[in-house]
Amino acid sequence: MQPVLTFLERLRAAIEARLSIAWVLAAVFLCLVAPLGVMLGQITPPGQVADETVHALRADALSRGQIIGHRAHAGGDPGRPVAAGINADAAIFDVTNPNYWYHMMTWVYHGGIASRDWSGAADQFFEIGPVAAYCPVFYAPAAAAIGISRAAGAGPLRAFLVARAVNSLLYALIGATALLLARRGRALLFCVLAFPMSLSLGASLNQDGLLIATAVLGFALLSGIAPERGQGRRLLGGAACLTLVCLAKPPYLPVLGVL
Repeated sequence: MQPVLTFLERLRAAIEARLSIAWVLAAVFLCLVAPLGVMLGQITPPGQVADETVHALRADALSRGQIIGHRAHAGGDPGRPVAAGINADAAIFDVTNPNYWYHMMTWVYHGGIASRDWSGAADQFFEIGPVAAYCPVFYAPAAAAIGISRAAGAGPLRAFLVARAVNSLLYALIGATALLLARRGRALLFCVLAFPMSLSLGASLNQDGLLIATAVLGFALLSGIAPERGQGRRLLGGAACLTLVCLAKPPYLPVLGVL
């Protein structure tokens, strides 16, 4: 019996030496949490994530070369107030408008919007408020997915779902990288990434999903700052991540003071 116990103890020690808590958390995140996020992106009805319609319009506009929004009369009526917005394809609004397409996702696939095609006409102006002025960096992946899908002949609903899948995979990749690079607070960072609202945002066209993952990566890099080799690269990487977050949401800039 003693030889067996000795073998098991040595096996446990070998596993612990090779599998740190960082690798365990990253593996759990990639194997369990990330697939759930990808699934959410495909089964959640379009537009049913917080503010997703306006973010989808922003991504579609970016895919057409509109780096930043502009101001115009809402509805093209000179008699109406001037508002901040973008020009986007009306089809994106149609497939993501939760006030109209309120049915279950299974109905959506078999119903009218699955066959909805791109309008093919001049882009329509949509008022999207402050989202029009957001830094485009976190919209770039979704914009690329929409643009490539459209060029490949996919309809607006399919392009929308592809963009969701791309954001989901990026969220998973950035999150796993953060867990591997963190030196402190790994469990807390894991909880932030695995929080249901974070997963929901990460599996949508709302920029906040990638923003959360990037913020976690920034804190993970800064958690390893110490007088040792590689400190400069960690500091630079962490600062770059948090700078992107502040560019996307300038009001977060004062929060950096707590670091």
